[in-house]
Amino acid sequence: MCLACHALITLGLSVIRRLERISYPGGRWLEFTYDLAGRRASSLDQLGHRLDYHYDAAGRLESITDTTAAEIVRYHYDASGRHERKDLGNGVYTTYQYDPAGQLLRLDNYAPDDSELSHFHYTYDMLGRRTSMDTHYGLWTYEYDDIGQLTHAVLDSSDPQIPDQDLTYVYDALGNRISTIVNGETAEYTTNNMNQYIQVDDTTYEFDADGNLIREISPDGTTTYTYDDENRLVGVSSSEGDWEYAYDGFGNRVATTENGQTTRYVIDPIGLGNVVGEYDAAGSLIAHYDHGFDLLSRINAAGTPAYYTFDAIGSTSELIDPAGVASNTYAYDPFGVSLHR
Repeated sequence: MCLACHALITLGLSVIRRLERISYPGGRWLEFTYDLAGRRASSLDQLGHRLDYHYDAAGRLESITDTTAAEIVRYHYDASGRHERKDLGNGVYTTYQYDPAGQLLRLDNYAPDDSELSHFHYTYDMLGRRTSMDTHYGLWTYEYDDIGQLTHAVLDSSDPQIPDQDLTYVYDALGNRISTIVNGETAEYTTNNMNQYIQVDDTTYEFDADGNLIREISPDGTTTYTYDDENRLVGVSSSEGDWEYAYDGFGNRVATTENGQTTRYVIDPIGLGNVVGEYDAAGSLIAHYDHGFDLLSRINAAGTPAYYTFDAIGSTSELIDPAGVASNTYAYDPFGVSLHR
C-alpha cells in the first residue's frame, strides 16, 4: 500500500489567503468560513459534519454548536478573562478557581446531576512550583531540588484500584536523569556525550547522526525505528508487529498502518493540527473528533458521542457517555505514566 499517496492534499485559499478548503485523497475534505472579524465561523466536512463557532462581545469563543444547532460546549470567563466554567453537550461541566497570582487552585469536573466526577486541587511554593495535588483518587505531594527539578513525588491513594506511589528522581549536573526509585525498585540510566540515554538497566538505545532513536534492545526483543529525510518517524518494527506512518506537507500524520491495517486521518491544519476525522482503509468513517480549546468529544460512526474531561495540564481524566456517566477513568504519575486500571 502506498501510504504516501494518502498524504497528498490540496488547499483552497480565499482572495485574502485564508484557508477555505482542504481536500484529501478519497473524496475527504474540510471547508471553513469566517466572520467579518476574521474568526472562524464554521467548519464542514464531506459527510455533512458541521461545527459553528460563536463569540462574545469581547471576541472570545463562547460556544460551539453542531450540525443540529445543539451546543457541544459553552465557555464562561471571569473578570480577568480566565476560564471560569466549561459546559459540555451532555451536561458535564468543569469549574476553575485561581489564586491572586493567577495560578489554578481548583479544577472540578461534575456530572449533569452536580455529583463530582473528579477534582484536582493544587498548592504552590513561593517559586510557583506545585507542592501538592489533592485529587478524587488521593493526595500527591512533590519535592524539588535547588534548580526546580522534581526529586520526589508521593501519592497517598484513596482508590483501591490505584496503588500508593513513592517516586524518587536523581539527576547529574547537566540535568540528565541518572536513577529512579519507583516504589522501591531502582533503575539506573547511562548517558553519552550527547546527553542521550543509551542504557536504562538492561535496555540499550541506539541513535542515528541526527539524534533519532533507531534501535531499542531489551530482554524482550529489539524494536527498530526508521525516519524520512525530515526526521519524521515512518516505521516501527518489533516482536509485537509493524507500523508505518505517512505525513502531509505540514508534517501532520495522516495515515497509520498497523500490521497491515490502515487508518487515515483528516487534520484541521489551523492551530494545533487536530485530528477531526478518522477513517478505515476502505474510506469508511471510524469517528469524528470535535475540538474547542481542547478535545471535546469523539463521535463514532453510529453518531454516539463520548466526551472528555481533563486535569490542569490536559491529561484525560474521564471519558463520559451521553448520559454523563464515566465509562473510563484515568490517573497518571508526574511524567504521564498511567496508574489506572
